This record gives sequence, structure tokens and C-alpha cells, in this order.
Amino acid sequence: MSTHRITVDIPDAAYKTLRDAVEAGDYGSESELIESLLKRYELGAFETEEELNDWLRDEVIPAYDEAEAHPESLLSGEQVLAYLEERRTLRNKASNAA
Repeated sequence: MSTHRITVDIPDAAYKTLRDAVEAGDYGSESELIESLLKRYELGAFETEEELNDWLRDEVIPAYDEAEAHPESLLSGEQVLAYLEERRTLRNKASNAA
């Protein structure tokens, strides 16, 4: 896959959100996070750029702010993996029973 380098100016708060997501291990790099957002946009998760901006403003930023204010409410990586493994096991059992 070929790539292209671009420069984008974003507000300080958006940059902090981007960096924090990478540092938390949610994404491997800033590019990976941006690529994830673009894939959502391409898949029609957002009809317009305005919808994407609304989602970021109305859902992502408040969720981030809540997580920052109450880090004790967050799940560890191990907890998330255990949850996902449990869901996969249940889904496999259900599909094998059908």
C-alpha cells in the first residue's frame, strides 16, 4: 500500500486526544487513529464531514473527558481482552449449537 505524507493543523485539544489515545495503546500511531476514522467515514458511518465533526464533538470528546476525570472507571487492557474472549466463546457456542 502506498502512503502519502500530509500536514494537518488541529486544535491543541484534538492533538492531546490523539496523543493520549496512542500513548494509552488504543492505536499504534497517530496515523493509525486517523486511518481508522477515515475508514469509518468511507464505510458510510458518517454521511458528511459535519456528521463526523458532530460525532467527535458530541461523543468522543465527552467520553475522553469523562475517562480523564474518572480513570478508575476504565477497564484495563486485560479486562477488555477477557471480555472479548468471553464474547467470542459465547458466539462460537451459539453458532455451533445452530
